[in-house]
Amino acid sequence: MGLLQNQSTISLGKDSEDLDIHKHFFDMTEQKFELTAVVELFGHTRMAGTVTEQVVGDASFIRIDVPETKVQPKFTRLLNPKAIYAINPVTKKVMLEMAQQMEVTPIESWDIRTMHEKLLALNECEEVPT
Repeated sequence: MGLLQNQSTISLGKDSEDLDIHKHFFDMTEQKFELTAVVELFGHTRMAGTVTEQVVGDASFIRIDVPETKVQPKFTRLLNPKAIYAINPVTKKVMLEMAQQMEVTPIESWDIRTMHEKLLALNECEEVPT
């Protein structure tokens, strides 16, 4: 029996849903790739969310939609597939719990006033005579 014919089921605990790996991960006939997962990136970073594929121009990226948690708003991150070490399919319940525990934050927006003040301070330091 080949890998794609083996319909293994992984149980993630007595209270969680069973996850049919074949249906959610190995079925190459699906039009849209989408699953809830914990994604491991090179550099020891992990993220939990809904994983899909997104094409931007002629490049293909892995898209992770991280859910809102108690400490962060929901956000989306596009990753180069070469930056990914592993994609671990999990149930939605497990993904939500992992997202809460990981506390991965989105990129913080720059406050132009703060950035301007830092640049001015740097310029003043460089102008000090030696």
